[in-house]
Amino acid sequence: MTELSFRLDHNSVMVTPDSWQVLLITPPVECGVPVYKIFSGWDWPEEWRLSSGTHDLSTLKSFDSYFLWQQSSGTVYQLSKNKQPNFTEYVQSVLTSKVLVPAKRSGFEIQFLSAADLDNALKKPATQQACILAPQQG
Repeated sequence: MTELSFRLDHNSVMVTPDSWQVLLITPPVECGVPVYKIFSGWDWPEEWRLSSGTHDLSTLKSFDSYFLWQQSSGTVYQLSKNKQPNFTEYVQSVLTSKVLVPAKRSGFEIQFLSAADLDNALKKPATQQACILAPQQG
């Protein structure tokens, strides 16, 4: 069994979306460091959420059919490995108009990470995980 590097208690907020997409958001050099965020959606009612994010994979845990990932706010996301991404038309339009277009306009680079990308990164030593998923410079 995978050991958790965070503690779930009665104050923990658990989010289990119908579909999700991990975004590695890399700002222009002068604006900060990359952050992993989870964009999640629900089919009914049609809702969406963008996580607070985290700067590394230290709180990402992989199980057979899902991930648990605690974000900087303390919220823990349970992400089914087979529900990525399958957004409704509305939720997809929100991702595009409220996240992707403004980020690109401001010079941020966004990389989409699949469940396989996350599992592969977790197989590497922690010191190499950021290098594996970081956008290529050049």
